[in-house]
Amino acid sequence: MELLFTGGRVLTIDAMDRIASGVAIRDGRIVAVGDSAEARNAVGTDATHVDLNGRALIPGFCDPHNHFSMTTFEPRSVDCRVPPLSGRPAVLDAIAAAAAGAPEGQWIWGLGYAARLIGEEDGLLRSELDEVAPNNPVCVMDSSYHACYANSAALAMVGIDRHTPNPPGGEIRKDASGEPNGTLWERAMDPVHHASMRSYIDTFGEDAVAGLIEQNARRHLSHGITTVGDALVMPESAEIYRLADERGRLPT
Repeated sequence: MELLFTGGRVLTIDAMDRIASGVAIRDGRIVAVGDSAEARNAVGTDATHVDLNGRALIPGFCDPHNHFSMTTFEPRSVDCRVPPLSGRPAVLDAIAAAAAGAPEGQWIWGLGYAARLIGEEDGLLRSELDEVAPNNPVCVMDSSYHACYANSAALAMVGIDRHTPNPPGGEIRKDASGEPNGTLWERAMDPVHHASMRSYIDTFGEDAVAGLIEQNARRHLSHGITTVGDALVMPESAEIYRLADERGRLPT
């Protein structure tokens, strides 16, 4: 397949910051950059032609710090953002609804909660999550991706209790009695992240996960983001990229 772009300002962002007016592409690879005539001569007459009409054409954006593997599961997660939700009670209601519709023991994953941004001193507490999801392990990722909030089932599943020491580079927040209150900072959240993502792969299956990867990739591509650096790659993150790539479903 051949594509031809002409009639615009092609910002190459090369070593000399050249501005061209035409680009020719064959089978997904750029084969010519220059004036419109040069680009036109590099492809056949049946190439799909896009007239830029004076608009700028730029290289794809590279996002070097992204949490792609986590946001991949957004369609299967509870939206915990405030707004659109009205506050903490609404977030807990949303988690309760998800737990009520899930099989017992299946992980409930929430994304986007931001206690600090909505003026709350504490994140979601273990006791609150226990109340709304007593039969399911729960992991709610903070919008910063530097913390998560877990219930008792999730903490028990990964072996975190009052005797668990803080890992290097992380903190298990405790309540007044010395019990984990559910907030896990930085490296302390790794075991929960590991177990919940492993569960997602096992629950939904490799083909479905590959489809979620492709869907997330195309969402990024629609905004011009063609390259992503995942800032937190667990073994499961690497696995979902591999299985998507093997199925030809990793277009970024």
